[in-house]
Amino acid sequence: MNSRLINIVCLILLASILLCWGIFLPYVKAWEVGTLEFLARNHLSYGFHITKGVPIVNFIDGKPNYYTTHPPLVPLLLMLSFKLFGVHEWNARCVPIVFSLIALLFFYLLIEYICDKKTALLAGTFMAFMPMFSYYGRIVNYES
Repeated sequence: MNSRLINIVCLILLASILLCWGIFLPYVKAWEVGTLEFLARNHLSYGFHITKGVPIVNFIDGKPNYYTTHPPLVPLLLMLSFKLFGVHEWNARCVPIVFSLIALLFFYLLIEYICDKKTALLAGTFMAFMPMFSYYGRIVNYES
């Protein structure tokens, strides 16, 4: 096997273990529960034909109260994940975990392009073990 592929697989497995540690535990911190998960649940409850991909907080006098503070992609991805696997806290954490792992992969490839494989492996390992990456990389509320 290719050493580049072995490095990438080892990094992704290491980061997956760190990011998924305690994934099934309920939310305990205030910053873990965000409005994005609430908006994704609203997409499910109101129906996509009513929301049309725009986050809706509630309805006031029959008119939708749109939530325009955040971009709509994260609630849409959460809604898709909820639709496929059910509404669970671990399921909500899977969406940012996937994108954190993709960011780690791109970081590795960028460092490998700029330097070499050994430096990329070292930098990727440092990134995977960073507390900011391993803790906040799985939180749905990205404002934390």
